[in-house]
Parts: sequence; C-alpha cells; structure tokens
Amino acid sequence: MKRILTISQTFIIAFIAVAGFQAVSIGTAAAQQLKPAVVAVIDSRRLFSESLVSKDIRQQLTSISQTFAAEENKVKEELLAEKQQIDSQKSLMAQEAYEDKYAQLKARADQLNRKADIHQKQLNVAQVRANRELQRVLTPIIQKVSEKRGATIVLEKAQIVHQQAGLDITTEVVESLDRELPTLKVELPSEAEILEMERQARSGEAQ
Repeated sequence: MKRILTISQTFIIAFIAVAGFQAVSIGTAAAQQLKPAVVAVIDSRRLFSESLVSKDIRQQLTSISQTFAAEENKVKEELLAEKQQIDSQKSLMAQEAYEDKYAQLKARADQLNRKADIHQKQLNVAQVRANRELQRVLTPIIQKVSEKRGATIVLEKAQIVHQQAGLDITTEVVESLDRELPTLKVELPSEAEILEMERQARSGEAQ
C-alpha cells in the first residue's frame, strides 16, 4: 500500500499557488499605467524542507503511517498463519468445510484491504488539512516579506532559468514562519468522516 513518504514534494505542489503570489501595484487612475515590476524569488523546496512546521508535519504523518502499517501487518501475519493451518488440515476436512473456511479467510482479507484503504484516505485528508492551515499562515508572511523588499511579484525558483543575487527571500520567509508557526498538530479524521466523504462523493457522481 502506498504511503505518504514524499511529503515535501506534496507540500510543494500544494503551495505552488502561494509561491506564485502576485501583488502588482497600479499607477494613478488617470495614467492607467502599471509601474515596473520588482521581482522576488522563493524556493519552495527549501521552504518545505527547512521550516520547523514542515518537519513537524512530516514527522507526525510518518508516525501515523507507521502505526497503521504495524496494525495491518499484524493482521496479515494472522491471516497467513490461519491459511497455512487450513491448508495443512485440508486432507482431514470435507471439501465443503474447507471451502467455507477459505471463504471466511477471504472475507477477512477483503476487510483488511478495506481498512488499509481507509487508513490511506485518513492520511491524505490529514495532510490536506495541515497544508491548508499552513498555507493560511504562510500566505501573509510571503506578502509581508515581499512588501518589505519592495517586490511586486514573487516567482517560484524552480521556474526560473537565471536570476541575479539578492532576489531570493526564502530565508526570511522561513525565519518568519518558524517564529509564527513552529509546530502544527495534524488532525486525523475518523473512519466515520471518511465513510461520509465517500458517501457524498458517490452521491455527487450519481447526480
């Protein structure tokens, strides 16, 4: 089962809109002309690998993922042991009894797969919610730092072929983010919430 292991990459995708934040100053209404753009650059990869809150979120998600994996592996081992026991007793059982035991085993295996799917969805939703809260704090920080620099547009470093020294505001943004939001509690949705989300998604598809 796929786990959230490349969390920093997901953060970069989630915040690309933030990295592309623009605040263009407009001249007088009479002139109807734009002032020359002043560019600043931000490195999302550094931001989401170096900031304290990003590290905190990754650690929490990884811990939850490992707990889920341990639960699932325990059940897998139990099912494997039971299968081996059924196979070893096959010659002593009637065919109908053997098939019945195998059907019960398959039902439990299907239940485990369903549980693993719910676990993954819980992780995905928890990450989206953490990203949303982080973005809520990060957006005004980027705006404040860029305005302090006199920048009217902020570009993502990964999209730039060449830049002059002195345009990068990543360090200032990280330092401000570390002061304002060093940690963020990851909220894991309940299974009931996930089931309700699935129900709503099915209802939307049916319409």
